[in-house]
Amino acid sequence: MRWRAHRPFRRPSLETEGAVTSKRAPTTMRVDHVAPALFVLVVVAFYAATLRPQETWIAGDFALYIMHAKNIALGLPYNDTMYLHNPENAIISPAAYPPGFPLLLSVAWLLSERSSPDQALLLFKLMNLFFLAGTVLLVYAIALPRLGFRWAFLLTVLFGVSPVVFRSRDLILSDIAFMFWCYAALLLCDLVRRRKGARLPVVGLALAVAMACSTRVAGVALAGALLATFLVRRRPDWPSALAVGAATLGAFAANRIAHTDAGTYLGYFERLRSTEATGWLIDVGLAYGRGIVEIFGIGFDRVTNAGVALLLVLIAFGGFLIRVRRGAGAAEFFAVLYTAMILLFPVRLEPVRYALPVVPLMMFYIMTVFAALAERSGRGTLVFGAVIAGFLVLYVPFYLTHDELSAPDLAVTDADSQALFRKIAEDVPADGLILARNPRVVGLFAQRHASIWPELPSDARFWSYADATKAQYLLQELRVPEPETYNMAGIIQRNPDRLDLLFRNGSFAFYRIRPAP
Repeated sequence: MRWRAHRPFRRPSLETEGAVTSKRAPTTMRVDHVAPALFVLVVVAFYAATLRPQETWIAGDFALYIMHAKNIALGLPYNDTMYLHNPENAIISPAAYPPGFPLLLSVAWLLSERSSPDQALLLFKLMNLFFLAGTVLLVYAIALPRLGFRWAFLLTVLFGVSPVVFRSRDLILSDIAFMFWCYAALLLCDLVRRRKGARLPVVGLALAVAMACSTRVAGVALAGALLATFLVRRRPDWPSALAVGAATLGAFAANRIAHTDAGTYLGYFERLRSTEATGWLIDVGLAYGRGIVEIFGIGFDRVTNAGVALLLVLIAFGGFLIRVRRGAGAAEFFAVLYTAMILLFPVRLEPVRYALPVVPLMMFYIMTVFAALAERSGRGTLVFGAVIAGFLVLYVPFYLTHDELSAPDLAVTDADSQALFRKIAEDVPADGLILARNPRVVGLFAQRHASIWPELPSDARFWSYADATKAQYLLQELRVPEPETYNMAGIIQRNPDRLDLLFRNGSFAFYRIRPAP
């Protein structure tokens, strides 16, 4: 009976746990607040010092985000960018992203308007780092009343220095901003349940939901989780549910006004029709198995990596069941809805990015299991130390074997790239169209219209698209491995009569396309 009386985990449900208060000594309260703040300051300062003022040609999403941000800053039509979407190769990206993340980047664009390309890229990354710091603090604030200071702080540290976060710090993508708004909404949901009738938390919750849904279309999973939290109760919280519903509708109305290309995402589901259920399940398991290995930096042999990844998933699932048993709340609804969404999503090219918003919850559930084990075994210090040792075994080899600090290969700001952009500016008229593997990068840095050729292009399909769009130029990347789906080297070799080489260096070959005979 004494053990049960002092059991810190016998608390109300997830949504009411935030209302649980305990009398803490002033020193403990200061530690609760100062320790995570100091940790975030230190780790963010390190991350800021290690940012690379470059982006790579291998990526391209960042370029379209920046073009949208420029249009917002200058008051231009949002989707009037230099990128021409090709429906026959829609996998590269939609024609226009939701406006939430570009809206944030527009501030950085105004500040960097007269900066060099590398300085501008660094400023965009610093803004993204601000949201990363906020996300780490939000994770701590959500976990503290549920796990207690020691386990919540350990969760914060392990998440803040995890390989996936360290890699994400250097990317100009919407993932971190989306994660920030999701966890802000989950924390504000706690405040709404704790302060019934208070307007400010509801207004903040609506803003967070609106920003999440206007940052990523997947924000609908967050909205659904919050609506379930407020409505699946004996006494539904209709005002909060209406606020969430209105914010969601408002966000998608803003997306529509901005001409966000949600249709491309929906079109991806057509791929499911030609996929057998067994093959789909295998592909999902392999893709997200590799994703978990990368998220936690697991660096053993393939079999051991798979075993460790599976073990982490099983532990996290156990923690999820513990939380559900104590009362499912917004976090659990979000974990289920968002995970189901990404597992059903037929594109799995970037599983780490897709899974990132639920990584903090996965780690939270892992900490839940070990915190419960520590309590039941009566050997809290031993279990706590074992968890630290276990994650060190995962993290340390990653940091020792991965170079995330050196300049990336084939950066958009290196000498070869800048020489290419100057050549394009000199030779390509303002209304010219360039076909390129990374048209968004060309559009941003060369300020010329660019598109990509069809997926799996035969000679006939390639020239059909080039002639239909009146494309005048073709850019070939020489140093980046070419996927089989592109087959551009073969097309160039087989069609010398339709291509004139205008420029070549160690990284690129730039051709003029002759009109069809």
